[in-house]
Amino acid sequence: MRIAGREIIVATLGACILGLAGCSSSSGGASGSTTSTVPPHAAGLGATTSTWDAAHPQGSDATSFGPVVTVNGKDTDQFRSVSTSNGRITGWQMAFPSSTRLGAAEAMVRAQLPADSRQTASWRGSFAGGGFCEFVNYSSADLAANLGTTSTSVGGSNIGVKFFDVAANGAKRPAIIHVNSAVVGTTPFGAGQSCG
Repeated sequence: MRIAGREIIVATLGACILGLAGCSSSSGGASGSTTSTVPPHAAGLGATTSTWDAAHPQGSDATSFGPVVTVNGKDTDQFRSVSTSNGRITGWQMAFPSSTRLGAAEAMVRAQLPADSRQTASWRGSFAGGGFCEFVNYSSADLAANLGTTSTSVGGSNIGVKFFDVAANGAKRPAIIHVNSAVVGTTPFGAGQSCG
């Protein structure tokens, strides 16, 4: 009985985190609300496309999904360039409202990863033209099973996330305190890798 209670608490906490992302969205544009009862972790990376669709409102094009958030004064779909393989979600680019702190962005991404995901590494990288990003790798045996790939060993990574902040003019910010973008996928990043 206690385990079931914990699962409900975890699902509720994840839904609250996602709800905060929706609260930060612009009042203009498409509605950021959804009536899905799918737990956040079950509707993110590795989910079937039908489960993803049930939890994320369709955005402005076939690979974009809401809610709508405001970044540098422009409304944008929170999930863009969503990629799939064999009917499962394998990655996306995620937008965060301007001035989102790195820790809050990490929590929003974490809510979209399989429930068994464990962080295996994190480090700061730099862009060739200046500015920084934050790399975080995770390991998830559930993701490996869902995608039909080799199961990860303890400490092995099969998820990579890159957080960064881009100014309205496209310049990368010199600090990594606030972020407005993340790239999430089923390929981990390598130590020493450039931000791009």
